[in-house]
Amino acid sequence: AQHLIPSTPAESVRMPMTVQWFWPEYSGWTVNSGPPESAHHGRNAGPSGRGKECPAVAMVGCGTDGPPARASSRDIRSLMDIHRLPPSNRRRRRAIAQVSLWLLAVLIVSWPRSAAAQSDPREIAFALEREGKNAEAEAAWRKLEAASPSNAEPLAHIGLLEARQEHYATAVTFYRKALAIDPSMPGLRLNLGLAYFKAGDYREVIRIFEPMLKAQPHSDETDRLTLLLGMSHYGLGEYRAATPYLIRASAADPQNLTLLLTLAHSCLLTRQYPCVIDAYHRIVAINAESAEADMLVGEALDAMKDSDGAIREFRAAVAADPKEPNVHFGLGYLLWTKKQYAEAMQEFQAELANNPGYTNAQQYLADSMLHLDQIDQAQPLL
Repeated sequence: AQHLIPSTPAESVRMPMTVQWFWPEYSGWTVNSGPPESAHHGRNAGPSGRGKECPAVAMVGCGTDGPPARASSRDIRSLMDIHRLPPSNRRRRRAIAQVSLWLLAVLIVSWPRSAAAQSDPREIAFALEREGKNAEAEAAWRKLEAASPSNAEPLAHIGLLEARQEHYATAVTFYRKALAIDPSMPGLRLNLGLAYFKAGDYREVIRIFEPMLKAQPHSDETDRLTLLLGMSHYGLGEYRAATPYLIRASAADPQNLTLLLTLAHSCLLTRQYPCVIDAYHRIVAINAESAEADMLVGEALDAMKDSDGAIREFRAAVAADPKEPNVHFGLGYLLWTKKQYAEAMQEFQAELANNPGYTNAQQYLADSMLHLDQIDQAQPLL
């Protein structure tokens, strides 16, 4: 227990109140000084008066100098005498001894960390990071990085803190520096790929994650890598490449309606109609009244040049779930193609209410305004 003992002067470290309460006669002890002198105990004697020395957390059968000794039954009897317990009350003695051991365990577990550990810059950086103090934690890691430029750990943690603050480009820079120093650091490539994904750099995501998935096709990260690769190809418009990944990702998460709809889109855009039908049936099996199913049918009808049927299905989707991503945009787009600009505007505005950063909805809303000669309202959007 040496590393649990504070490295402060002995006279300034007193026993916790719980110990002082349980051993009122010992409340004047300090950690390394032993009990105060009294007529009952000599200065270098423990409670038993036999001259045994005391480790920092032992309160029974020990003094101040020399190696620590274990508490004996005689020591326990001395402790019982101090509390004036009747010798015949063995059950009470046993209870007191058990409580003594419990208090000793509490003392050891709750003892403050050493001053050396508290002043360790690395431990301080970790503590700040755990507490969510991103700016302070980053400053601490930057000091460590300056002191040890060949150490990848500070760079990796700075990258993580930048990513937490959504500074993905900066996070990528630090992750890459860390990777150049230690390519085998656990989790580093995954974090780099995630930063690229959140930054929208899907080509780099594919470059990083495809070799990882091939090298470990059955790791704990397989499902995540599969999903991210599928969504990256989808984001690049590479729907045929995205479809196999999305099929596997959907099989791993079969209740994810949004993922099923993305898979159906990918299949629809590559004219893989059996895949579209399968996705539709799976969506309906999960929720027969789902907006996703209505949207999927609407998109299929639009691909078949049945715009009226597509609008009908998207209206049903809006009625089923007006908060479904893209549902208002899809209906607005179909109305826009029919030159029904006023109603299309309402749908684009509803989509932006659900997702204020949706660029496509902003563009089509502005275009609809221009068609209705609302130039002043369209200009800020453009």
